[in-house]
Amino acid sequence: MSLGILVVEDEAAHALSLQQSLNALGHRVLGLARDGREACRLRRQLVPDLVLMDIRLPILDGLKAAEAMNRQSPLPVVLVTSHADRIFLERARRAGVCSYLLKPVETAVLGPAIDLACQNFRRVRELERQVVDLREELRARKLIERAKGILMERRHIDEATALARLQEAARQRGVSLVSEAELVIAAGG
Repeated sequence: MSLGILVVEDEAAHALSLQQSLNALGHRVLGLARDGREACRLRRQLVPDLVLMDIRLPILDGLKAAEAMNRQSPLPVVLVTSHADRIFLERARRAGVCSYLLKPVETAVLGPAIDLACQNFRRVRELERQVVDLREELRARKLIERAKGILMERRHIDEATALARLQEAARQRGVSLVSEAELVIAAGG
């Protein structure tokens, strides 16, 4: 799969090497930024599939740039660094970085790192979507249960009858069951 990649590297020799490796892997280099601020601007302008970024950059370092990019709209970020320590790794995690590579980056390592970063990014995004869906489902169930409880208490009916009345009222109004439950709760039965 060919990706559009933004390369962020302030050293010309490293930038050229990364561009050549990416081209050899079949990816498109959409742009080259030489500092973190320019990287954030180009990310908005070019909308890359992935950002490959050095950590030590002028103006705004790679970790802060990655954090800013991911706040705006998450995307896979692979950092390139000449050092890796616990503090760096923790900051990278908080910034939403998918992976990192140690310099000098070899083409044989770059391809799998990009593939893995994209795969992990997609997996995390899917899990986040599922969490949102589950939270919404839980919220809906709580509202429906609360509305049923109000109807059961006020009308002296059993649970099945309360649910049937909620469903019928929702059908008659042409609204969702959750919307009808919210109306019952707001009206107090």
